[in-house]
Amino acid sequence: MSFYENIQLSKYKKIMEQIENLNKRNVKGYDSFAEYCIADETMIGYFDELKKIERKLPSLTVDSYDKFEQNTFDQLNGIYEKKINDIFEKKDYSISNEEFLKQKLNKLEDLKKDILNGYGHKCDKMLDAFMQDINDKIKNCDRYEYSIFSGKYTDDFDDLNSFDNEREDPYLKDVMKYIMKVKDASISSITEIYDLKYSRLSRILSKLKDMGIIEEYSFGKPIKIKKYIKYVVTTDNIKKMTNKEYEKQQEKNRREKMSLEEIMKIYNIEIDYSNETDISKINNSLIINNECESIAINNLEYLLKHNSPDKLGIFLINTNNICFNFYDDVPNLLLPVESDINKILGILQYCEQFIENRYSLLLSKKAKDIQELKEEKIQNIIIFIDELGNLQKNKEINEQLLKILLKGKKVGVTCLMYSKFSKKNLNLGYIEDLVKIYNEFDIEKVLAGEIDNIEIDKIDSDMDGYDFENCSANLLLNNGFSNVEVTQYSGDFGVDIIAYKDDIKYAIQCKKYSSPVGIKAVQEVIASKAMNDCHVAVVLTNNYFTNSAKELAKKNNVLLWDRNKLKELIDNMSDLNNE
Repeated sequence: MSFYENIQLSKYKKIMEQIENLNKRNVKGYDSFAEYCIADETMIGYFDELKKIERKLPSLTVDSYDKFEQNTFDQLNGIYEKKINDIFEKKDYSISNEEFLKQKLNKLEDLKKDILNGYGHKCDKMLDAFMQDINDKIKNCDRYEYSIFSGKYTDDFDDLNSFDNEREDPYLKDVMKYIMKVKDASISSITEIYDLKYSRLSRILSKLKDMGIIEEYSFGKPIKIKKYIKYVVTTDNIKKMTNKEYEKQQEKNRREKMSLEEIMKIYNIEIDYSNETDISKINNSLIINNECESIAINNLEYLLKHNSPDKLGIFLINTNNICFNFYDDVPNLLLPVESDINKILGILQYCEQFIENRYSLLLSKKAKDIQELKEEKIQNIIIFIDELGNLQKNKEINEQLLKILLKGKKVGVTCLMYSKFSKKNLNLGYIEDLVKIYNEFDIEKVLAGEIDNIEIDKIDSDMDGYDFENCSANLLLNNGFSNVEVTQYSGDFGVDIIAYKDDIKYAIQCKKYSSPVGIKAVQEVIASKAMNDCHVAVVLTNNYFTNSAKELAKKNNVLLWDRNKLKELIDNMSDLNNE
């Protein structure tokens, strides 16, 4: 190597050593933007010297100026993003939103002054972009919010017809950074790297063009970025709210200054917490009625009227997109009203975890159930489901709901489910064993013990013969009968129920008919009485009896319990519950 080449190589090594020292200093950080800009200017000077040496000593290679400039911009932009995030992150939650807003505005003004001192050091275009971004944030400061979750939307955007124009595509920022870092990026390479359809990528590129990031683009040609583009991008943790989000935030701020009474008046509810209800009396229930929406609303409003948020928390699952939407943001609501069938599973999983935490609490307190922890003032939870039928096609949701019904009641978590479908069309499976089924459900009367789940109209419309036998057995048990057994016999001489009362053995034939019961049923029960060594034979029906049936029954001392007797059994059962 010649003497001249040795001199150039020596200069190269010296500059590289200076660059290394400068990088070490940069890692430690500076107190002001001006110092960062001066450091970048110094680094650009070192780069210019290296390029001169490269021209004189071809064996040395130096990165292109575009790549070097990009690295400089990346570093400076990263510093700016960090400062913005520090300004917008609320670290002291004891201060009000108004005070926090003042703090943000003051810090943004201080950052402007800091950036102004950085002008004149070869980074002016970048600083122009920063200044414009800060001015926008100052002008709309209350429209920006800090969130570690911002930008993390669903990836299911292939159906562009369902795309929300107010929401940023989660790939927009990645595509933008890729285009900036890769010189002359191609459309085909982006679609391959990010697995995007061309229609979706076209939407992203159109947005970048509107933002002033790229020039006109077309398929088959490289994508060109604009010279001295506004390099500032929305940081990972700061996002600007849409008009809808902004209005919601403003409403939230207003509510923070309102009393509970004032908030509940928005929902036309005059609260009366002096008459709080005993929520533990509410069982897991399914209300089957064509007017279930209005029943659900009445029950919800009654509970909200008499139970403060610290006593009652609610989840509202609104599959019909109408019933519960009005009550979004009521103070008792634990999560926003959910209408998306794909997200309902997440809410039920959250509820299951909530239940598991409650069981851990019971274990730590050595308590049997939540009622033993009254001093803890534990919040009761009610899950409202506006239409159970809409959830039944999802196997995972059904399994999750079953877990909640099995374990929730013991720890203060109850489900109130509603449906317009008849019971036979709901395919309840195991759920049926874990809920009370109602036709009418006035929550006030339920809490007072005035309503039971067995209603004669429900027997007519929803029950088959087997259901009626089990229903009748339950009625007998609640009307003073003992050793009530639904038999396994079938055929002309079968008896449906064997039961005892006052040491008298009854053979009971159950007939769930849509027309009057005839003579054949009486003949069957006469035979079954003898076969089962019973003292009394009975035919029980939801209907009435023909004259011939009455005559035969009278001659053979068979008791005929018609619709009126059935109502009497139901009423007696309700009276016993009230006692």
